Amino acid sequence: MSSSIIHRTVLAMCFTLSVIAGVIFRTTNNTEDDPDLLVAESDLALGSVWSGSKHTHIFTIQNISDHDVAILQFAMSCKCTEVMPEQLTVPSGESRQVRLIYNAESSLPDQTQGDGAPFSLVVSPVVESLSTSDRYAWTFHGKCESIFRDLAGTFQLEASRNQDETGSSFTCGIQLEPLISVDDLLVADMNSFATSVKQSRDGKSFHIEITCGSEPSPEAINTELRVTLLRNNLPVISGIPIPLSIAFPGPISMSPPAIDFGLVSPGTSVRQTLVAKMATDREGLLPISQPVGDDTNCDMRIVSATASRAILEAHLVAPKEPGFYCQDFRISACTSSGATVATVSIPVRYQVITKTP
Repeated sequence: MSSSIIHRTVLAMCFTLSVIAGVIFRTTNNTEDDPDLLVAESDLALGSVWSGSKHTHIFTIQNISDHDVAILQFAMSCKCTEVMPEQLTVPSGESRQVRLIYNAESSLPDQTQGDGAPFSLVVSPVVESLSTSDRYAWTFHGKCESIFRDLAGTFQLEASRNQDETGSSFTCGIQLEPLISVDDLLVADMNSFATSVKQSRDGKSFHIEITCGSEPSPEAINTELRVTLLRNNLPVISGIPIPLSIAFPGPISMSPPAIDFGLVSPGTSVRQTLVAKMATDREGLLPISQPVGDDTNCDMRIVSATASRAILEAHLVAPKEPGFYCQDFRISACTSSGATVATVSIPVRYQVITKTP
């Protein structure tokens, strides 16, 4: 085979490959650090975005092919990410910008793609010489994280109870340290469970105090507080969700909540102590009256008491009859005038067993 035939064959093969390949698009990032990228060969790291924000990344596609017009169709594999426009026409020798929008407004750090998890931008060139089934997949890496330090999961709060002439109110507080400038502001939005939201600032930390004016359920309230980040009095990020779980203790909290002597032998003498705390330190409140119960085998006495705390001791002399026993002791908190503020029951449980020979 002559050299001219070989030369023509090589040229024909190159032409065929160029037709199959279609259009090559050169993309450039809008940052100075990233070099020119080939759509089919390179990945792009979007870095981190704050939960509650929209992050827009702009890149450029340039038509360097022999075709007069290149039409691109885009599709994203990630639901929280969108590309605009979805279809783009790029004349030969010209460039067009594409916006990739990472929407993290409703995402929390533990609900997102994770550190470096990829999602793909599928680019489909639509030209006469190239089938629409030939696509380029450009992979992106992104991470959604909180604007606040160490904000992972839910804040577990215990609200304190304050009683006065206007009724009951419940107050709890959280401290947030944003990854922001010291000149930025943080504004807490009102929530249906809160009657007021107060906040103060100590350096970079924000202290937010939430007050609930109505009597909530004894069970914990699972809700969220939304805050807005302001810079120069303009919102930078709005509606940042902070999950909260708020527990509302009763007027008297017991530790442990019950006395359980377990398995005892007939006639055994056993003692156990517990602590009763009041949810307020208001002066003039006598925390605990003498416990009252119906179990003749067990008695309970106050060892010591202050305005908000009492130590009690339960003394059991196990009966001779085997079986399971359960009785309640009742204690009350009273004012100095003798008016009862609250009463709580303390379960006492034990089981008498006969010794085996």
